[in-house]
Amino acid sequence: MTRLASGAYSTTAFLWTASTGAIDLGAASADDSFAHSLSEDGSVVAGTGRFGTSQLQPYVWTATSGMIPLGEFGTGMVVDVTLSADGSTVLGARSPFGFRWTQTGGLQTFSGTTWFHPTSATRDGEKLAGFLQSGQLSAGAAVWTAATGVTSLPEPAGLGGIAMDLSADGGSVVGELSASSGLRAVRWRIDGTIGDPYCDPALANSASATGAYLTLSGSNQTADRALELNVTDLPPNSFGFFLAANARGLVAMPGGSQGTLCLGSFIGRVVAPGQIMNSGAQGSFSLTIDPRTLPSPSGPILPSYGETWHFQAWYRDANPTTTSNFSSAASVPVY
Repeated sequence: MTRLASGAYSTTAFLWTASTGAIDLGAASADDSFAHSLSEDGSVVAGTGRFGTSQLQPYVWTATSGMIPLGEFGTGMVVDVTLSADGSTVLGARSPFGFRWTQTGGLQTFSGTTWFHPTSATRDGEKLAGFLQSGQLSAGAAVWTAATGVTSLPEPAGLGGIAMDLSADGGSVVGELSASSGLRAVRWRIDGTIGDPYCDPALANSASATGAYLTLSGSNQTADRALELNVTDLPPNSFGFFLAANARGLVAMPGGSQGTLCLGSFIGRVVAPGQIMNSGAQGSFSLTIDPRTLPSPSGPILPSYGETWHFQAWYRDANPTTTSNFSSAASVPVY
């Protein structure tokens, strides 16, 4: 949308609805304006504008307040101006600063030799995802909260990451990893787990109404030799071990056991010396394995590059008499 200003064409932001048509947001406020982002209810707009100067600066707009310029800072072009879904938070970057603005807290900048460039926010704007930047180079994916500050997300050696979007609850981040071979899509979980859980919740046991819960952490890169299998909510002082397979399955109460076996194809038992575990008083156990040597009925095997493997825990219980049960399961590709 254009309008005539000072004898030349300029650009102005607009908001359109079926009932109002196009509303010129910047006619009385900015010489040039651009709309970048809209809140989920359509009442708040964020973007950039020229407010009497040659430099673009971020703004936030509502019907009652009009355009509120957020201030000039930095020397580069304002980029990635966006809103949290509820419209409470504006975020973006202008080299050498990333920024976050709220109605109550005002403008906060993320600066330094390596600065944080936010790209997305949770619905309420209380958690941000983005990437660290040093000069013109990305220095890795990161997240921010007021309590923890900026925290880097884990990345395999030799790969640089950029976080592009954050789930509404802040639990997951998606983005990309870059290497000499090209770009690779990636998802991070903020709690440090990797892979995809399934068969959750598991069948109840004597200690938990939602059964035992399995998570994967560490690294699924074979070069790291550090894939961590973790299971919680087990009966105290029960023994068990982990199972692995290259396919999912669904077999209820196999062999008279309680619970559901969620692995298919050939199933290997992780039962080498030191790998049969006891849950102790806390009702949990963990084991770090080498993903280059995953178990099968015929012996350890090396998975193919990118092959997805599935893991579950088997354990003893008294519920109410002696029995066994299975945890939830989780899948992860191995590289």
